[in-house]
Formats: sequence, C-alpha cells, structure tokens
Amino acid sequence: MLRRTLLCAVLGLLRAQPFPCPPACKCVFRDAAQCSGGDVARIAALGLPTNLTHILLFGMGRGVLQNHSFSGMTVLQRLMLSDSHISAVAPGAFNDLVKLKTLRLSRNKITHLPGALLDKTVLLEQLFLDHNALRGIDQSMFQKLVNLQELALNQNQLDFLPASLFTNLGNLKLLDLSGNNLTHLPGGLLGAQAKLERLLLHSNRLVSLDSGLLNGLGALTELQLHRNHIRSITPGAFDRLPNLSSLTLSRNHLAFLPSALFLHAHNLTLLTLFENPLAELPGVLFGEMGGLQELWLNRTQLRTLPAAAFRNLSRLRSLGVTLSPRLSALPQGAFQGLGELRVLSLHSNGLTALPDGLLTFSASLGPPDHSARLALRLWQQGDQSHLGSSETGCEGQEATDAPASIAPQTSLNEEGPAGEVGLIPGNQATQLPAGVLLINTGQHLGLSINQVFPLSGIERLSLFRRRDFLRGGQLQCASLGSFLLAIASVAFWISSLIGCEEQTHRRRWPSLVGDGCARVPAHERA
Repeated sequence: MLRRTLLCAVLGLLRAQPFPCPPACKCVFRDAAQCSGGDVARIAALGLPTNLTHILLFGMGRGVLQNHSFSGMTVLQRLMLSDSHISAVAPGAFNDLVKLKTLRLSRNKITHLPGALLDKTVLLEQLFLDHNALRGIDQSMFQKLVNLQELALNQNQLDFLPASLFTNLGNLKLLDLSGNNLTHLPGGLLGAQAKLERLLLHSNRLVSLDSGLLNGLGALTELQLHRNHIRSITPGAFDRLPNLSSLTLSRNHLAFLPSALFLHAHNLTLLTLFENPLAELPGVLFGEMGGLQELWLNRTQLRTLPAAAFRNLSRLRSLGVTLSPRLSALPQGAFQGLGELRVLSLHSNGLTALPDGLLTFSASLGPPDHSARLALRLWQQGDQSHLGSSETGCEGQEATDAPASIAPQTSLNEEGPAGEVGLIPGNQATQLPAGVLLINTGQHLGLSINQVFPLSGIERLSLFRRRDFLRGGQLQCASLGSFLLAIASVAFWISSLIGCEEQTHRRRWPSLVGDGCARVPAHERA
C-alpha cells in the first residue's frame, strides 16, 4: 500500500513539472504530442522534445518528409503521420527511430518509398501505408521487419508484388492488400506466413486462385476475396486452411465451382457466394460445417439446385437463393437436413412451382417444433437484395401452385424471427390448397399481389394482427355458396381488425362485394 502511494506521488510530481510543448501542438501527456497544420518539410522546426514516445501529426501541407525530421528521437514508439499531403519520404527519415513499434503513413500522396527506408526500425510491429498512391514496392522494403505483425497496403495502385516481398515476415498476423489493381499473386508470395490470421484481398482484379498459393497459411481465420474478377478456383484451394472461419467469394466472375471445394472447411461460420454467374452447383460442395449459420446465393445464373445440396449445413439458420431469374425449379428434398433453418428466401427467381415436401425435414433432426419457427419468405419487401439478415421474399416469380405439403401445420404454426410467414406473394398463384393456411400465431401472412386468391382455402386465420394479407390481390370468381361461406368464416376477424375505417382502407383492400373480382388500381399493385 505504501509503495503504491509513493508511486502515485512521484507520478503527480512529474506531471506537475513544466513540459516544453511546442506552440502548434497539444501535449496531454508528458511523453505524447499532437500537432496539426504546418509544412511537412519543416517538422524539425516544431521543436518537438526528443524524449517523446508518441507523436501524432496530421493535416500537414504538401511536401517531402526530410531526413532530419525526427533526429535524436531514440525512444519514440508510436509515430502517426496521416491525413496529410506527404508526397515522398527521404531515405533516412526514420533512421533514429530504433524503438519504433507503430508507424502510420495513411492517407497521404506517397507514390514511392525507398527500399532501405525501414532498415533501422527492426522492432516495428505495425505498419500502415494504406490510402496512398503507391504503384510498386521495392522487394527489399520489409526484409528487416522480422517482428512485424500488421501490414496495411490497401487502397493504393499496386498492380504487381515481388514473390520475395514478404519472405522475412514470419510473424505477420494481418495482411491487407485490398483496393489495389492486382491481377495475380506470384507463387511463393505467402510461403512464410505460417502465423497469418487475416488476409484481405478484396476489391482487386484477381482472375484466379492458383494451386498452392494458400497452402502455408495454417493459422488463417479470415480470407476476403470478394469484388475481384476471379473466374476459376483450383480444386482443393482451401483444403489446408483448417482454421478458416470467414470466406468471401461474392461479386466475382465464377461460373462454376470445383466439386468438394468446401469439403474440408469445417470451421466456416461465414461464406458468401452471391453475385456470381454460377450456372450450376456440384452435387457435393459442402462438408460438415457446424458453425455456418448464413448462406446467400443471390444474383446467380442457377437453373436448379442439386438434391440435398445443403445437407451438411445442419446448423444453417438463414438461406437465400434469390434474384436468379433462370432458377425455374427446385428438386424434392432441396433443403433436406436443414433442421435449424429459420429464414428461407426464394424471391425474384423464375420458379413456376414448388415441390411437395419443400419444408419437410428429416425426422432424425428432432421433433416437429424443430422447424416450427421457420419464416418462409417468398416475397420481397422493398429493395433489400443485399446480403444480411433482412433479406426477404420471392416477388417477381411466376409460381402458380403451392402443394398442400409445402408447409404442414407443424412447420408454420408459430411466429418466425420477425413474426412473418409468407406464402408465394408477388407471383402468379392460382391456388392454395386446404391446410396450407392452418397457421395459428403469425403476425404477417403475405398473400398479396397474386392474380387469384381462392378464399375457400382459408380455414382458420384467428390471430393474425396485420391488415394487408390480401393487398393487391385479384379475387377468384368463386361459386356463390363457397364465396359466402368464406366471407362468413373471416368476417368477424376482418371486422375486428378494420372496424369501420372504410375511408382509411378503401384503397388498400380489394372489395369483398359484388362479383368478387374487384381489382386494385395498378399503382397500388406496383
């Protein structure tokens, strides 16, 4: 206790002593200075003390960082020189910074760096060169940085990397090369990165993923390859990445995927494949992935899906196969094995029918209520075609029939995650069989914007609280008896919802009088 008190007293005295902070800077702590404005070439004129451990410089004017800018600062550990207009750096600018651990030169105008610039900063752990105009990197640039753990080269203009560039970076854990103009990565480029955990290559112009490129990355957990021009992936490209948990391949030019590509990716929890011109999926694509909870296959050229294509994704909770106009049929058992599925999105495809047993899961997966909270989303709410848990719907298809076994009572008798149950709205449904609407506690039954809606198919709609389940529909001209019977079965429920708000809902609801064929105006259906 006494030792702690004495230490606090000493620190208090040190803080009370005057500190020669330069006029253009702020010095919150004794060993740290923050300066803005001024000329890059005249940093030495600021009069910064040589015993500083942290320096933050930003908003500097255009110029060259000179050799004498940080002379004598042998204890400096963090140097942030970002958001300025530095156009070049002199070869000896950092020669005195022998204890430097973090160097940030982000958001400048640097086009080239001398090859020996960092030779004296052997203790460097973090190097940020992002958001500059670098067109190339000298192959000896990082050869002395054996302690480097994080390297950011993203958002530059790099179109080529020497094969030996990262040879001595054996402790690297993060490598960000995203946002450049790279078309290929040379063999052996990543051969020494056994400790690398995150590799960011998205937003480049890569055209292929070659054999052996990733074989030495046994510790890799995150690989970002989206927004490239990748047309082909070598079979087994991910087989030697046992710890990979996040893989993004979306927005590429992939027309096909090798069989068993993800067979050994057991630890994947995030996989994106959307916005690729995939024409088909191989019969065997996925291995056992107990952690994968979301999979989105939006905007593809798929015509159908292999039977039980997702059978190994036993923990999948959200699946989207949407915005693929060539997708015209689904095989029986397409979603077999998905016992924990909660959101199924199939909107904006070319489906003309839905097969029997679409949502019938294997009995071995557990009791019926294992799938009772499934939200079947076959319509689109607004423009939400992007990746995410808000993905909804199947609007814009031409489905004309939903078989009675598509959604047995035990499969759709509770609220989904958003309290929504949707049955082929936005298509051209002509019939809904008896039993398909035996749903007890949903909040939103989407049956809108179909061409025909047979009211005789409704048997019980007792607890629905939303008022728009018929919006935009075109009622079928049914026989008078069945029509009156249907009217009687829902009259009390409708009156409890809308009361006498005739003026409020006149435009939202089709007329339930006359010939039963009243149409909602076109602008309401749009």
